[in-house]
Amino acid sequence: SVKELKALLNKAGESAVGITEKSELRTKAREAKAKLDKIAATNKTSSSKWTMRYEYENGATDENAELIIVLMHGLGSNGDNLAPLAEAIGTRLLGKKAIFIFPTAPEGYWFPLNPMDWMVTAMQNGQDSLARLIRTEFNGIPQCRINGEEMIQYLLEKAPHARLFLGGFSQGAMTSTDI
Repeated sequence: SVKELKALLNKAGESAVGITEKSELRTKAREAKAKLDKIAATNKTSSSKWTMRYEYENGATDENAELIIVLMHGLGSNGDNLAPLAEAIGTRLLGKKAIFIFPTAPEGYWFPLNPMDWMVTAMQNGQDSLARLIRTEFNGIPQCRINGEEMIQYLLEKAPHARLFLGGFSQGAMTSTDI
C-alpha cells in the first residue's frame, strides 16, 4: 500500500514529498529498502564477546542519532528475538532518530545462572538463604560487567551525540541494571 511504501521511505530517512505517481513511489521505496538492507548487512558487528544487531529508526545514522537504545535478551535467547521492538518503539519516539542495539550473549546467557538453584534454596533453606543467594555475585558477572562497559564505550564513540538507554528482559534486565 502507499502507506507502507511511505513508512519504508521514512524508516530510511527519505521523503515522499513531491512524488505524485505510485510507480515513482515504488522505485524510491526499492532504493530505500536497498539502503536499509545495506545498513543491516554492514552493522552486525561485535564488541568484546557480544555480537550486536543494529536497527536504525526514523532516518538515524551514526552521525545524527539522538538516541541509542540497547535492549538485552533473557536467559537462553538472543538479540534477534527482541529486534521487532525497534519498529514498535521507534514509531512512538516522535520522530527522534534512534539506533537500537540488540546484543547477543555467548551461549545464550550473560553470566551462568541456574534458576533451579534459587527454587531449591527457597524451598529447602527458607527466606534467609534465598536473601543470601540474591546478594551473591555469580561467576561470570565481573567479566559480563567488563563486556558491557566495553560495549557502552564502543557505542558512544560510534554515535557520540546520542543519549544511551539500557534495558532488557529477564536476565538481560539484570545485566543492564548491573552495568
